[in-house]
Amino acid sequence: MTFFEKLLTTFFINVHITPDRLSDTAHYTLVQLIAFNTASEFDDIIAELKAVILDLDNDIGNIDQGTNIQKNKTRTNDQVVALFSKTMSEKADVIADKLGGRNSEGYLEFYPNPVSDYTSPSKTKMPMLTKRVHDVAVTYATPLGTDLASLLQSFENMWTTSRQVQEEQMGKVDESREGRTPAMIAVNNKMKKALGILWTKYDGDDDKTAVYFDFNKLFNVTHHKHEMFTGSLAPLTKKTLSNEAFGDTQLLKGRNTSTNASFIIYIVAHPDDDPTLHHEVKPGKTFSVEASTLGDLAGTFLIIKNLSDVNETNYLVEVIE
Repeated sequence: MTFFEKLLTTFFINVHITPDRLSDTAHYTLVQLIAFNTASEFDDIIAELKAVILDLDNDIGNIDQGTNIQKNKTRTNDQVVALFSKTMSEKADVIADKLGGRNSEGYLEFYPNPVSDYTSPSKTKMPMLTKRVHDVAVTYATPLGTDLASLLQSFENMWTTSRQVQEEQMGKVDESREGRTPAMIAVNNKMKKALGILWTKYDGDDDKTAVYFDFNKLFNVTHHKHEMFTGSLAPLTKKTLSNEAFGDTQLLKGRNTSTNASFIIYIVAHPDDDPTLHHEVKPGKTFSVEASTLGDLAGTFLIIKNLSDVNETNYLVEVIE
């Protein structure tokens, strides 16, 4: 059983595949299908993929929105801390006046460690501090007066509410990220359908089928980076795709998506230099080569050139680091 035969039966069954990674993978396949759809044979699956990817991206947007709301509620916690600290510092003299001075029993219940308790209280201390202030404000409500007593008593509830809202929102975000949502399942099914169509089209040829998929995008793989270049070239014209250093075993792959014009790719030290090595890709053919086969790696310019003096050529080139 080949790699793609296995995928046809076990596609995307992995808890580590997140909605955004699935979306990235599906978008890659969609771009490839559109690029190679010269005979309109992929029209139906392209339309189906577009629809389910849009639904998935909307889901991801909701998760992002939930994360932003969570951050907003975190700032609300910070605002409660700031207001509490400011109030307890600014009202210290008022509280002292109302309760008989800084040595009075009531004042010392509010400020057992002078004002320093309230100067930059940590969130772990906020439950204890706000409860203390609430209870003492209840005890001394009459001398404090209704407005001040109510303000001091309110901080315990303000803090508790802000924490509950944050925790509830965090739970909603986590819940949104867990499991296989209907949108994920729909994308899975359409990707599996695309995989079957392509695998059948190429008579089970894994290399040709692989051009349409980048499964590294499904997982948090850090050792592979991809640059993809697509476009067209007029007869006998050339184009610089990139200007960067290449490693000996760095892989380049892609496809000539035209029907009647070959192109070559090569690496040189200057865009106007003639190539010492190159790789030719005929119409409709795929390729996978190491950078060392394309020229002297002291050069940094990756060049593509149309060999036809009559026809335009179309290309897709992917550089894998």
